[in-house]
Amino acid sequence: YSAGLFYCDKYFIAPPSNSPDFPEFLMELCKKEKIKLVIPTIDEELPLFASYKDIFASIGVTLLVSDSKSIAICNDKYLLCNYLEKQNIPAASSFLGFEMNEQNKQFPLFIKPRFGKGSESAYRIDDELDLEYYLRKLKNPVIQEFLEGSEYTIDVMADFSGNVLAVVPRERVKVRAGVTDCGITRNSSILIDAGIKICKKLELAGPVNIQGKIINNQFKTFEVNPRFSGGIPLTIASGCDFPLMIIQLVLQKNIKSRIGDFVEDLVMICHEEPVFRRESNDASFQTLYQNNLKIIGSLK
Repeated sequence: YSAGLFYCDKYFIAPPSNSPDFPEFLMELCKKEKIKLVIPTIDEELPLFASYKDIFASIGVTLLVSDSKSIAICNDKYLLCNYLEKQNIPAASSFLGFEMNEQNKQFPLFIKPRFGKGSESAYRIDDELDLEYYLRKLKNPVIQEFLEGSEYTIDVMADFSGNVLAVVPRERVKVRAGVTDCGITRNSSILIDAGIKICKKLELAGPVNIQGKIINNQFKTFEVNPRFSGGIPLTIASGCDFPLMIIQLVLQKNIKSRIGDFVEDLVMICHEEPVFRRESNDASFQTLYQNNLKIIGSLK
């Protein structure tokens, strides 16, 4: 059951993205429905889509995803931060378990999966006992310095060649499960400049969101996601319509740069909205059930 099914014009039940049937299913769907653009939004699926960019392009479909090398760096939080540091771009000091010693055990620290999304399994480490416990509990974790202060997300939009078209920084006032429930746009040159520099250095294309904090008048990042962020509605409401820009890019139209051109101090407060349907009387549920049976049957 997905509430999104009742907000769209059409929906299709696909095999899981880790199924060998998924790429062919999606290609056939694009042909049948005359789809010209696919925008991946899930971290785990980005490497797959990147590897199929040329194949989809051969049938006239654009996969809006960065190159495999850039995605591999971004999906690895340890590799990302150390790579940016070597490029003289401030990033959270990051270590693997076997690298921990008396010199870098500067508590508090922060531990989370090396590969992961949102705030899943992310914990503050206050002492040696915490560190030992979470090193045992978490599989393949990365340990980072604990950064104090307000957290920011920088939404960046770049064209297919990596040229930055728009940057909108947002302060994350309230976060739940890694997604911003309350945020405020901030027109900060520190954040805007950092967004441009990081995006260019990583050679990213399309929508990107960069997370970090301002430390000693410098933006220090700890995560870069080459996809739409959960808080993108605030960026769109502030005047930077990323989805429209993407459509204009695909149609090869000229796009005016919107760097720093947005409504600042705009507040977004989110709430959940339930969807109600009578299961026995709603044809959508019956169709969904039958489609699920077909997918499950094809995977056996």
